[in-house]
Amino acid sequence: MGHGRPLHRRHRPLEADEAGARPKSYIEIHTGREKGNPHPAPMALDLALHLVKLSGGSTIIDPFAGSGTTAVAARKLGRSAVLIERDEAYCELAADRLSQLSLLTEAS
Repeated sequence: MGHGRPLHRRHRPLEADEAGARPKSYIEIHTGREKGNPHPAPMALDLALHLVKLSGGSTIIDPFAGSGTTAVAARKLGRSAVLIERDEAYCELAADRLSQLSLLTEAS
């Protein structure tokens, strides 16, 4: 290789914008607790929306579904989601969230 850095450590140069500034390499997400979500570490909906937008295909697979935030994001973006969760209580929580979202969507 001869570049002195392992392949996984090499970075492509970031493109500068018209003012010469480099683009952000991070996103800013509000991580406040979602009202009524009993999960100890719920994913921020804004983060889930960002990740679903980045992914290809029409179906999102979340192997650690928790309270179902990824599925909520997928539904808001018109995508399908397959959730996998080993804790039955969180499966029920995710199902309840999604059914409430369906009711809210139908009411609008």
